[in-house]
Amino acid sequence: MTSLPENLPKELSAKQWRGNKGLFTKAVTDATGMGAALDKLAKVWTAVPWATVDPDQAMAHAAPTGDVTTDLVDKLEPLAKPHKAKVEAVIKELRAVEGLAKKTVDSWKTNKLVPASSIKYVGQVRLAAENLAKQLDELDEGWKAFRFNAARGRVYRTDKAIVDTEISGAIANLRAATRTAQTNPSLAAALKDYRNMVMYVSKSVEALSKSNDKTHQNMKAILEPLPINPYTPKTNDEAKSDEALAQVVQVASTLRKI
Repeated sequence: MTSLPENLPKELSAKQWRGNKGLFTKAVTDATGMGAALDKLAKVWTAVPWATVDPDQAMAHAAPTGDVTTDLVDKLEPLAKPHKAKVEAVIKELRAVEGLAKKTVDSWKTNKLVPASSIKYVGQVRLAAENLAKQLDELDEGWKAFRFNAARGRVYRTDKAIVDTEISGAIANLRAATRTAQTNPSLAAALKDYRNMVMYVSKSVEALSKSNDKTHQNMKAILEPLPINPYTPKTNDEAKSDEALAQVVQVASTLRKI
């Protein structure tokens, strides 16, 4: 199972939906009901503590060295169980978005005034909803896989596996620090989060450097060129503060590529 994204994919953003349909379709966006459906999806998504529910994230935080045991699985899996109804609510909204997107594509294909790019975009929305729903359907299988392998002492016991876990943890922490820096309303707090983000960019590149895996090397090639200033500006330095916050946005955009 692929680890869940930190945030909803951009294709499932209500804001992006309302601004990405072309001149004609902007007039009929709300008529499709898709904007409202994506708003509902965002609401139920944020209600789920994914770091607890997603087995990959839970294990990456609890066992950064990759030493997963059955005792650890016994400890963490029950913490995810109480949130099952919340996860099912997300799956329900994803299926609703998927169905609505398919209906919208079928409808817009018969209207010559709708740009082909708009129809293509709605197809991307449908695919994103479908894929994410499938991932959520597999959460239980993820816990079973950890338990199965831990019982046989084969979970992350090799050097390669330990490096893989280090990479997963560093990237997860980088995503979390970047997300917090973007959403923190306090400039002082946001700059502190910026400092954490800078640290985890460095840790991520360092961890990725230990792997010869092609995917990891591609990720390193994406992260390493980021023009990160290692010094945290003071809140009264408006220019440097703006520069730091702009770098947060750049890192967030870069993370969507990996």
